[in-house]
Amino acid sequence: RSPSARPDRLPVDCVEPIQPSCNDIYTLKDVWGDRICLKGNMSIDGVLAFGTPADVAADTQEHIDKLAAGGGYITASSHSIVDAIPLENYFAMIETTAEYGRYK
Repeated sequence: RSPSARPDRLPVDCVEPIQPSCNDIYTLKDVWGDRICLKGNMSIDGVLAFGTPADVAADTQEHIDKLAAGGGYITASSHSIVDAIPLENYFAMIETTAEYGRYK
């Protein structure tokens, strides 16, 4: 009996964080997306740290557009939110997710 079949656990398997510098989340979605949940991939050493809020919003929307179909994607950073990430960029990710992050 698998651990996810235990009655005290939700039957959810999620891979996180998924760092864009070493993992292609789009390939992971193609190969495993119908069996596992993917979380993250918003680059803390890229767009979140060095982009503008508009860059972050565009990247967030791209992730949602390419990964949310069929379920199994949770928008999140590629790792912990660190001091190098401007608050306005973090909020741009959150606000874009709230606006566009709906499964169809």
